[in-house]
Formats: sequence, C-alpha cells, structure tokens
Amino acid sequence: MVRTKICGISRVRHAMAAWEAGVDLIGLVFAPSRRKITLEQGARIVTIVKDRIPMPDQKYPFQMIGLEPARPMTRPWETMPSTPAFVGVFVNQSYDEIMRTVESCRLDYVQLHGDETPEFCRQLGVPVIKAVRPVEPQDAAECKEYVSAGALLLFDTYAADSYGGTGVLGNWALAAELAQLYPLILAGGLDPENVAAAIRIVQPWGVDVSSGVETFGSKDLEKIRSFLQAVHSTAGPAHDRLP
Repeated sequence: MVRTKICGISRVRHAMAAWEAGVDLIGLVFAPSRRKITLEQGARIVTIVKDRIPMPDQKYPFQMIGLEPARPMTRPWETMPSTPAFVGVFVNQSYDEIMRTVESCRLDYVQLHGDETPEFCRQLGVPVIKAVRPVEPQDAAECKEYVSAGALLLFDTYAADSYGGTGVLGNWALAAELAQLYPLILAGGLDPENVAAAIRIVQPWGVDVSSGVETFGSKDLEKIRSFLQAVHSTAGPAHDRLP
C-alpha cells in the first residue's frame, strides 16, 4: 500500500475532498510560500475535518509535547493515526514556533523542508518528515543520519533557489536507490498522469503532490481525485523495510 499526501491545502473543502477520495496525509504550509496559511486557518481546517470524521480514542503527537526532547518517538512509517493525518510544513523555523503550531493546530506530523539537523529532528519529540534533495548518490549519505534520528524521508527535487514546491520532476533512479534502503515519500513534479509510473520505478513508501493537483495555482478537486485514484489503482510495495 502506497501512502498518499496532498500538500499545500488551504481550504476546508479541499481537505474534505481529499479525505473523501482516500488521502492519508494532508499538508498545511506554515513556511514562506504562496501556499502559506496562518495558524488560525490551519486550526480551522484541522478542527472541521477531524470533527466531521468519526475518530477512535487516541493520543495525537501534540499531546506529547511534555516529553523530554531526547525521548525516542515511534517512527512515522511504523504507526499512523487514523487518516487523514495532518502535516505541518516548516522551513528553518524555531522550535518554539513549530511546537506552538503543532499544539494549536493539532498536527500529527512535522515536515521540515529547510536546513534542520538530525539533532533538531530528534529534539522535537513528535513524528518528523524530513525533506532531502540529493543530487548524486554520495549526497544521500546524510539521509542515514536523519533516519537514525527517527525521521521519515521525503525525496524532493533540488533547486538552488527554493526549498521545495517547484513542481519539477526529480531523479527517480536515485530515489529508487534510496527507497531500497529506507522508507521514502517521493515528491517533485508528480501529477495524475505520471504518479503510477513513479510508483512502479521508485517503489516508495508514499507519494506527495502539490502543484500537480492545481489549476492556475489553486487546488483542483478533480485533479485531487484523479491523483488518488491513480495511486490506489497501482500495486505498491509491502513497505516492510526498516532501517
């Protein structure tokens, strides 16, 4: 089963449509971006969606903020909360700002898209998705350090002037090599037309899309449904690999 993530959601109706179509993860951007939302907007989206969906009794990561920073957390790829899970996207933001957003918006995951270190990932004490942008095989060496810190990798396309969200296809061959070693979310230039091929080639733990389900810069409900349908119709790996 390949997990799915729709990122850059800014409206309740888009989040609900993604959930109804079977998405696993919904990304909310709190970093500088044209898709950035406020803390208040994020809290509203999460509250409305979660309150409309019957949820079993469970503890969300935001309820674990009081844990000691160095205390080991469950690895994100091993256990997922009931879907959809909400992911907050941050770029080089402070510990305090991230944790305030996690608590206020009831986030399930933190996605770090900047220059954050493995130690910073470990200190957060909540499930972390760490974006990496290797260009050559040797650049992938640092990925092991993030996985050792408990982070789930998100393979994104390298761009000198951007931390992500470019909509440019990445190096699927390199991503496939990395996916043989660690659970991996594939991002970068995916859309309803190419995601099935990407899954067959890379065999990722999950796939992530943002601009690929947009029309004129806005989320397109039909494209969201088509993307998720394409993923669900593709046989994926068992994802029983652990580092």
